[in-house]
Amino acid sequence: MKLSLIKKITTLFFTALLAAGTLSAKVNKITYKPSEKGVENAKLFKSFGGCGVQIWQDEWNDHDMTFSLDYASGTITVGSVGWWGGAFGSYDNGKDNGGTFDLSKVAEVRFDAKASTYGTVYFNIDNNNKNELDIPMEFMSYSVPVKKASARATNLFVIGGVRDLSDPGTTITLKNVSFYDAKGNEIIPQYN
Repeated sequence: MKLSLIKKITTLFFTALLAAGTLSAKVNKITYKPSEKGVENAKLFKSFGGCGVQIWQDEWNDHDMTFSLDYASGTITVGSVGWWGGAFGSYDNGKDNGGTFDLSKVAEVRFDAKASTYGTVYFNIDNNNKNELDIPMEFMSYSVPVKKASARATNLFVIGGVRDLSDPGTTITLKNVSFYDAKGNEIIPQYN
């Protein structure tokens, strides 16, 4: 009878370890689900006060901006360059202002996104966290894991079109961008 009890305890122990490993594995991949109602009226950033934006330009031609941004609604409108991209972070009028953000405690970035047509964007956090996300025409809630982000990052995130979403006038809308630590608590990146 003692041997049977030991087997049961051992089985439960290893089952718990396996479950814990499975749960931690889920944190390390991008997840998404349909957004909750009311996201249309949300702001670009959920709790974070906001930051500067560097809209990248076509440096080989007329230096046209690759997109425009309605910061209040979080809507990016693609320009006529044929590609687009930019960075949200420590910028004044698109120029690096020398400041940085401490992202060292950020383990996850969450946001809602939709596009005017189905397509793919890259959404990069620091240099070690490069991701491609499919964006549908209805809002989806995304959870993007962050690994070993810098304590002195110029960018909160970088976003741009991948293989599509580059036609002039295409829109991509971001809402509720928020940052979380490893315990799932929302945190506000601190400006250095």
